Amino acid sequence: MAITLKKKKAKPTTVSGQPKAGGGKPQKKLANNKKSVKEFEVRPGTAAVCAGCMESDMAAGRLFHGFLELWVDTKKKIIRVHEGEQKEFLFLSSDDLRKLTGLTKWQIDKAVKILKASPFFIVKTGRIAPNAPNRYQMHFDAKCFWDQVEYELQVTIGVTELIGGFKVPVKEIDRKALPYLFKRLWDDVFGDD
Repeated sequence: MAITLKKKKAKPTTVSGQPKAGGGKPQKKLANNKKSVKEFEVRPGTAAVCAGCMESDMAAGRLFHGFLELWVDTKKKIIRVHEGEQKEFLFLSSDDLRKLTGLTKWQIDKAVKILKASPFFIVKTGRIAPNAPNRYQMHFDAKCFWDQVEYELQVTIGVTELIGGFKVPVKEIDRKALPYLFKRLWDDVFGDD
């Protein structure tokens, strides 16, 4: 009587080689799985300022933080006319916002309402093309944002400015004391010093 051995089936694994929970087909390599938006790294100092700017709401602060990361990194802003001025907008679906922040749909809806109420944001919904799905159109006014950063972080230095032939002491934001993301935003708005 001959004994035959059965081959074991290979367990499905994730991209990192770890066993996959549940069954199913193994995932393809990450190079083939292109994502438009990925979750950002939370920086504690920046997150605290963002939450403070958004009425101390942590979900809105996280959405604001993620949006700032995306605003500074992307060059794919769409220019639209708003109140007679051309402004740069990012078009993001609620799925993009969920992937970016890790928040639930309910938290996103609540956070978007808080962003709409803030003076730094213009948030509308609309389409990029006639047959495209509805997306959030988000514009960030970085120039009016700096008064809030100054208030939250207390990062001012005293300098003298020549006004009408007189030297007048003025307080300015110290770029060196800003958190990393705000330095990048400062350079994006005002140029490198």
